[in-house]
Amino acid sequence: MTTLWFEIKGAYRALNRSRGFFWGVVALLALAIAASCAAFSVPVSLLLRPLPVHAPQRLLRLDAHQLGESSSMPWSYPDFKSFQDSSGSAFSGMSNFSVMGVSFDSRGRVQSMPAADVGGEFFQTLGLHAFLGRTLVPGDDTAANPAWVVVVSRAFWQKQLHSDPQAVGSMLHLSGHAFRLVGVVDGHGVFSSLIAQPQIFIPTHTAALLSHGNALNQEGARWIQAIFARLRPGVSRVRAQQQVGAVAAQLRQRGLWKPGWIARLDHAGTFASFMPNVSARILHQAQMVWVASLFVVLIVLANVVSLFLVRALKRVRDQAVSMALGARWWQRALPGLAEGLLIGVIAGVIGLLLSIVLSAWLMHWSALAGKLPLLDWRVAMYALLLVVGATLVIGFAPMLALDARRLIEYLAARRLETRGQGHLRSALVMLQVAISTALLIASLFVLRSLITLQQTNLGFDSSRYLVAQLDFSQVLKKPDFNAPLGILDTLRHAVNTVPGVAGASFSTKVPFDGISMSTNAHIANATQADPVSLTTVADDYFQIMGMKQLLGRPFSAYPSGQQNVVMVNRAFVNKYMGAQGMPIDEDMRIEGQIYRIAGVVSDIRADDPAQPPVPYVYFRYPAQAGPYLEMTIASTGAHATSALAHAVSAALHRTMPQLPDADVTPMSVSLQGYYASRKTIAKTLGIAGLVALLVVVLGIYAALAYDVALRRQTHAIWMALGARPAHVVGWSVRRGVTLVALGLILGSAAGVYAMRFLQRYLYAMTLRDALLVLLVVGILLLVAVISALVSSRSVYRLEVAELLHEL
Repeated sequence: MTTLWFEIKGAYRALNRSRGFFWGVVALLALAIAASCAAFSVPVSLLLRPLPVHAPQRLLRLDAHQLGESSSMPWSYPDFKSFQDSSGSAFSGMSNFSVMGVSFDSRGRVQSMPAADVGGEFFQTLGLHAFLGRTLVPGDDTAANPAWVVVVSRAFWQKQLHSDPQAVGSMLHLSGHAFRLVGVVDGHGVFSSLIAQPQIFIPTHTAALLSHGNALNQEGARWIQAIFARLRPGVSRVRAQQQVGAVAAQLRQRGLWKPGWIARLDHAGTFASFMPNVSARILHQAQMVWVASLFVVLIVLANVVSLFLVRALKRVRDQAVSMALGARWWQRALPGLAEGLLIGVIAGVIGLLLSIVLSAWLMHWSALAGKLPLLDWRVAMYALLLVVGATLVIGFAPMLALDARRLIEYLAARRLETRGQGHLRSALVMLQVAISTALLIASLFVLRSLITLQQTNLGFDSSRYLVAQLDFSQVLKKPDFNAPLGILDTLRHAVNTVPGVAGASFSTKVPFDGISMSTNAHIANATQADPVSLTTVADDYFQIMGMKQLLGRPFSAYPSGQQNVVMVNRAFVNKYMGAQGMPIDEDMRIEGQIYRIAGVVSDIRADDPAQPPVPYVYFRYPAQAGPYLEMTIASTGAHATSALAHAVSAALHRTMPQLPDADVTPMSVSLQGYYASRKTIAKTLGIAGLVALLVVVLGIYAALAYDVALRRQTHAIWMALGARPAHVVGWSVRRGVTLVALGLILGSAAGVYAMRFLQRYLYAMTLRDALLVLLVVGILLLVAVISALVSSRSVYRLEVAELLHEL
């Protein structure tokens, strides 16, 4: 230990004399630690941390799957009861969960709120407790006497009930019914991980009276979105899986389940596993961030290895003296080991501090500030140990490579570097260039695709429109009724009078709302059904959206109230009617009803801007509508502003106060949400590519500068024989360009190959986009030339006579 401490002090003095090397390596390693810790800490803390519930390791999720498929299926309530009643010995609780919407009447102001219908054991199963009142209990959720009680989240209690400590026991008016508030539960982030982030929890049988009606006990009504279960203490997951497997086999034998349907228990004790559909998008983006950060770390480590090799070669004289004095191999390796340990610890501390700052910025950028720890300690310790271990090996290994034969060669010929070591340093430079090339190509391709996608003609100008979500269920009292045309006309007139509004219309779907309604349609005498997307629209919808009537007659040409006519778009005609002529007045059977095709309208990209328009069938309102509608409002200006949105919302409330407050937002917000993941990936790859390029510039410069210094005497001989300094500089430039060119070939191939993993982020790529590869090649070649010129400037200061005298 005394010897090691002595070596550490000696290493500090030696590194203090080589401050450029010391701080250069520390800066590179700190950058690697900060990038990796920040990239891994945020997703790990967000997804892999345990749920803040009682015994999260015993919380499971019961999923139904088709054999061989990974996506889960919704449940019917009878299926859920079969598992709940038949596997009770393995579980202390099991509960269902489904999303629903309710309207909340607060002092005459009606709002639409996300809610959930859950079983009486829901909170007991999750392991959550009420901090005011109580949670739901099994007695609240019975078919014979469903209780009109409700539990709310702490966020709802604070915002809507103003943190009133006496709120428990009061009555809440939800969707026209009075509910007694029995408790407030702090979800500690659990509720925000559920689908739609519900804030109100209603017993299932009570919720059935609001929305499901008599469909609750129908086997075909599969509306339960998730089932959670809690293992009894001492019961293994394997045993519980055997019990649910036996229940699934009984359902298949009774014909209630199709052959191949299976039930599977999955761990649900972390945020990632609790609701995997919700966390899948975040996890995919996190994986891209991880890959980019790992590439940066690889480039940094390659640079550090190259610098340590140079450092070891400069200490050959000291090693020769130590060996001549009889030092053993481990005594000769101790200085390198001490330097590696010192650099690793200092770089680790600085890197962890930088990673805290970077993580704070990432959380602020992603609206997670205050919700997660700034640094996950597992990631921090792993990164610190990895860097310290790497620096120990990198500092230790070159010293061991200095054997007696190498030292004798040095003493005899003063040749510091073997051919193998030179090749290794060249390979490290090429590796850095290849990785940075792949990152730059990938980032430019994704960025180019994003720009092209944002410039794609959608068939309408999304920046001109506002969207208002309207819930008529409370006004109509029954959720299966359609809003009368008179009410819609009144609301349309009120909105049209708002200054800045060019027009308004109604539909059951608006572009980019994330809702997909589709079915199969039998066209004319076709032998098979064809898949189509569906939406219901008002007569003036196409005019408001700027969709042209290509063929046939508009809806307004038909008598008011005639619902058996539909419109189709051009994509429908091109796909299904191309060889059969125009579909005007053709019959179409959809879900057992016959409709007549009235006309053809132009296409819009309503679901995915990156995909071509899909076949659409437009019903005439109120066919296939229901109580939930979307109002599309066109502005007179080029952009729909937030001020116009507030004015429209106020006009709707004045006209119909009993209508839940409409959430009026610009349509472009939904479109930007679609672009968000692509922007995140483009930014991540772009930042990683620029950082990699900066590190590569330093690596190329350091490698070429050392080559020039290593060959000073050789250059002096050349110049003594008549070579001009420009010839020597040309040799340095050729060497730098050769190394970069080889790295560019490998990196370009890797970058193009990586495109297969980025297909979901690429759009409308053409041969012209291959120019981006040439752009990257040109940038790195220019970097190589400049680095070679700068690193070889010392050639002009060579003292030829003095160097020849040393020979």
